Amino acid sequence: MIVNGVDLQELKFFRLNDILVLLDNDIDTLKVLIEEFIDVAPLDIQELNEAILSSNYQAITENAHKLKSTFKYFGIITAAKLAQIEGLAKSENDLEQIHTMFENVLVDFEGAMKEAKILVS
Repeated sequence: MIVNGVDLQELKFFRLNDILVLLDNDIDTLKVLIEEFIDVAPLDIQELNEAILSSNYQAITENAHKLKSTFKYFGIITAAKLAQIEGLAKSENDLEQIHTMFENVLVDFEGAMKEAKILVS
């Protein structure tokens, strides 16, 4: 399927097949949801970053879970990394590893944001 001249199969960070099935291939609704992602996800990423910087395991767990759910909804490949961060934070384990994994999430998130902006332009 092509959206704004982009073949959805060519996307590196999004896997939109599942959400499109739920939406009955309604591209207009997909674009509205992606616009919401563009508006809200950076704030959620910032909250997770602040939780990690303050070593607040409870907030890390909650924010990673929230982001994981959002990322899974859009088929964003980083959801698995967020699940690992959530698991480490639940066991109050290895803040350094959480930080390193979060840096990887940020790289993927930036790529996902670029793709999202192309899809709604």
